Amino acid sequence: MVEVLAVGTRCHAWCSDRITAGSVGLMAHFKLSADFEGMDVTACWRAGDRYVDTPLGGLDVVVQVPPELLLVPDALLSVGVRGKRPGRTIPTVVAPVGHVLPSTADHH
Repeated sequence: MVEVLAVGTRCHAWCSDRITAGSVGLMAHFKLSADFEGMDVTACWRAGDRYVDTPLGGLDVVVQVPPELLLVPDALLSVGVRGKRPGRTIPTVVAPVGHVLPSTADHH
């Protein structure tokens, strides 16, 4: 499970599991501060040169890490959070989650 904590423009992320190339079903738990209350909030994922945005439906939610970002071994998986409402945007610093490790199938 990836854990993400966003407070204002600060973001911290860590993962308790190995992040393996080709993984499907890796989940991420987002805990957002009250700064994001009433905003349209998006998780902004990056791995290598791939970017994927995932809508978040609240301040304490669990979503799947986009599996297409877990296809390339050795890519650094990172995540940030963006909150938007008319007249205000909160971007966060992108936080590293960890490197995507080669799958055991890649080692013959």
